[in-house]
Amino acid sequence: MGDMRGISGKALGHQGNFYGAPLFVFRYNSTTSTGTSNTDTIFNGNAPFGFRILRAQFTLTEAAAADSEDVKLTDGTNDITDTADYSAGSDNDSFEFSSYNDAYSTILKGGTLKIVKTATTAVTSIDMLIYCVKT
Repeated sequence: MGDMRGISGKALGHQGNFYGAPLFVFRYNSTTSTGTSNTDTIFNGNAPFGFRILRAQFTLTEAAAADSEDVKLTDGTNDITDTADYSAGSDNDSFEFSSYNDAYSTILKGGTLKIVKTATTAVTSIDMLIYCVKT
């Protein structure tokens, strides 16, 4: 009998699969650090498949300006996450969102996903990791 290795085909399914579904990560490096607002578009009406956002975290890639700075995920219209304040962060500090709106955390095929940053002086560069499962 052959050696069984890796993930079974049954497990390569969707969120509702009895056997589970593999987790995947969208990574976005938001490098804009000028201006008081910045919207990074990951998908703009062109998500290649449906997925549910389970968790997201971000790491500062420079020190925050110590003013009012925050970030959130949206579906282009509605907030998926709460607004995370990172104004006291230093370079390489990591943050997570504390709440997710389950009414908007599922992005349908052809949907939109955006990172919205706002600040009083200038938005800080971040590296965002969004953990998802296919729906």
